[in-house]
Amino acid sequence: GGYIGTGGVPATVKNVTIKNSKNLSKSYQHAGMLGGRTTDSVIENVYIENCVVEASRYAGFIASCDATPKLSDGTVIKNCVVKGGSVSATQQVGGIIGMIEHNSVVENCCVMADVLGEFGIGGILGCVAPSAGTVTIENCWSNCTINADGKRVGGILGSGNSSVATVS
Repeated sequence: GGYIGTGGVPATVKNVTIKNSKNLSKSYQHAGMLGGRTTDSVIENVYIENCVVEASRYAGFIASCDATPKLSDGTVIKNCVVKGGSVSATQQVGGIIGMIEHNSVVENCCVMADVLGEFGIGGILGCVAPSAGTVTIENCWSNCTINADGKRVGGILGSGNSSVATVS
């Protein structure tokens, strides 16, 4: 969870600043400062500074996972900045979002923080699910300290399916 639990209902979140907060869900999956699982949501103009997010799996500063159904338009996360702090879990950890399951866009986002885990660890996005539709990461950058004990680690995308993920 996080500040906003959409419960699988589409949501719009705009113009939010979160500073010096913690979401410590080490024994649970799906942790993010704004929300756990997102669905068909729009998240834009979010600034997160010096926050800590911890989960057992699926963690990101904005959200843990996008669970948008295959046939929908998907979640859009844009114009988000993360400065300082850390996000950690064993797998599917991203500076913005831990995992995207279907049809989503992450654009104009930057992360300057610590991203920690073992598998599927990325500065922007931890993992694109193999069954994902079209996933686009555009005009994003990271200047992260990434500490990963396992495989599938990247400065932008940790683990992806190249037939469905576009990074530009």
